[in-house]
Formats: sequence, C-alpha cells, structure tokens
Amino acid sequence: MYYHRIGWRIIATRHETKRPARRWKTYQWRKPTDDQIRKWFQDGKYTPAVVLGRASGNNGHALLCRDFDDPRSYDAWQTEQPKLARTLPTSSTPNGRHVFCLSSWSGFRHCGDGELRGTRGQYVLLPPGPGRQWLVSIKGSGLPIIDDPCKAGLGIPPPKPPLSHLSILCSPLRSSITQGSHPSIPEIIKTTLPGGKRQRHDAVFYFARRLKGLPQFASIDPRMLKALVRAWHRKALPYIQTKDFETTYIDFLKGWPRIRQPGNISFLDDVLKRATAHPVAGYENPKIGLLAAVCRELQKEQGREPFYLSTYVGARLLNTTPMSISRGLYLLRMEGVIELVQAGSIRTRRASRYHYTKET
Repeated sequence: MYYHRIGWRIIATRHETKRPARRWKTYQWRKPTDDQIRKWFQDGKYTPAVVLGRASGNNGHALLCRDFDDPRSYDAWQTEQPKLARTLPTSSTPNGRHVFCLSSWSGFRHCGDGELRGTRGQYVLLPPGPGRQWLVSIKGSGLPIIDDPCKAGLGIPPPKPPLSHLSILCSPLRSSITQGSHPSIPEIIKTTLPGGKRQRHDAVFYFARRLKGLPQFASIDPRMLKALVRAWHRKALPYIQTKDFETTYIDFLKGWPRIRQPGNISFLDDVLKRATAHPVAGYENPKIGLLAAVCRELQKEQGREPFYLSTYVGARLLNTTPMSISRGLYLLRMEGVIELVQAGSIRTRRASRYHYTKET
C-alpha cells in the first residue's frame, strides 16, 4: 500500500515465474484501486512489481531501475558513486541489485553488466519477495531525480582503470599499431568486459568484433593483438570464473576469423544516420519505419549477401527493447519487406541473417 500511495503502478506477479498473476497492460495507463491492491496481496501469494517509466513517475519524470546482474558490478558502481549509493533506493535480487531513481530520460539501455530500464512496457519485482529486500529504503514520498543517468554511472558499466594506463597496455605492440589505435583501445576494453559469471566467452567475441572494426586492425594477424587480449583479460579477471589467460586467448584467436560484421560503432552510427534521414514510409509507428530503413541500409552495406541484425543490437540502435525489435522484424517479414535467411543461435553466438527484399 505504501508503494501504491507514493504513486507507483503496482501489479501482482507469481513468486516462481515472475510473470504477472493477471492481465496487467491496463495498469500502464491507470492505477489499480486500493481494494484491488488489498485483494491481490492479502494472502501473501504474490510478489509486488512496479510498472516503470512515466506510468510510475511524476511531474514529467520517469521511474528508472538500474538492474545490476552481479553484486560485484553494483559494488564497483557504489565505490565510484558513494553519495548516490547512499541516497538512491536499492533492493537486493536473487542475483544482483536494483537501483531506483526518477529522471527526465526514459527508455531502455543495455549496460554490459545489466540494463537501465525505464519504459512503460516494463516492470520489475519489489520487496518483499524471494531474495528481495531493501538495502537502501525509500525515504518519504519521493525519489531523487537524476537528470543524466550516464553521468551518474547508471547508464554504462562502472568505470574501469583510467585511460592513462594505455602506454602500459600497448607497449608490447609494434609502434605503428600503438600510435594508430590509442583513441579507441581503452574505451573498447572498458565497454566489452563481462558483467558477471558465464559471460566471458561472449564478451571475448564482442571484444574481437570491436577491435576488428578499427581500420588498422581489420586485416591484421590476430596474433599481433596478443598484448591487447592480455590487457583485456587482466581487467576481466574479477568477473570471470576461468582465470588462465590461455583459455581467453584461444577463444579470441578462434573467434577472429568467424567475425562477419565488425563491431564498428561509427559504422552503425552511419547506418542509423542514413536510416533516420530516409525512413520507410507507411507505418504509424515511426520506429517500425526506422527499423525498416536500418535493414535497407544494412543491406546496402552487404551488397547481395544477407545482413546480420540481432534484437539486442537493434534495441541499442533504436533506443527501445529487444522485444519491440523482435515484433518489428516479425511484421517486416510478414509484409515481405525482409526475408529471414538464417535464424540466430545463442550456441554459435550469431545474429539472425536477413535479406531486404524491396529495392535498395
């Protein structure tokens, strides 16, 4: 009832599945009544959850939740932002931490070690519930307002070692490589580190993709990058279970030739810029038209070959959720805008491949 009275849109979820106990979409737009709240939770069968975004905000602000997948990631953020960590309401989860705030920003963002959630179509579970309790309680009737979640360390993984360590990291490399790569290497290392257990293998592959996206590394023998892999491995040690360097280095060398589309941030930015300038017409939802245009521009880059696009990359690019991208791609397939060539696979860590079937 306290959550309800401070303006949060509360729904009931099942303990064992985390799924809503009843239809909940309507509560994105209206509050349940006092009697409904009492009826749902009177016998302790359900765990409360809050609908995020502006549904549970106030005065134009959205309710955000930074979901840290691993307590160590939260501890790193707490070390960097001690004042905020003492102020922002924080709850434990079975695997990590949830940190809540209000913000003028709303949306969804992958952070490497979790997500920043803040859209009306999402909810998160609240204490009391299995493995959930308040570590920093809500004070009074409101939450602190964070205008820029990224500056507060909530929109990106916690900062790792400062950029001044670059000369140490790159010293074993040839000078031509070191001089050409210094603006991007530390950022690539920082943003590709795993956020918790069982993420090392995928993180190594993403690290390789990001390196291959740099022009000076596009055609290089991956053995020339051993020093950078070792630098990445040192920073990843607190987060991974397999500690020896050779296992990571082998995964890097095996993954390098399998990279079909380098992880070039500027490449994706350019694709998005062209798509935004010329979205595909005919859709009331502008993000569907933009997604279709992104597919069109990716197809131009690939020529006759199919292009790769995962729901997670699409979500980061269009600042939405993977589910929204999945639904949008389904619609484009049904309307014949794109054709699925090969479904993606978690086992092989490959995104789905498509052909844009309209004129490009």
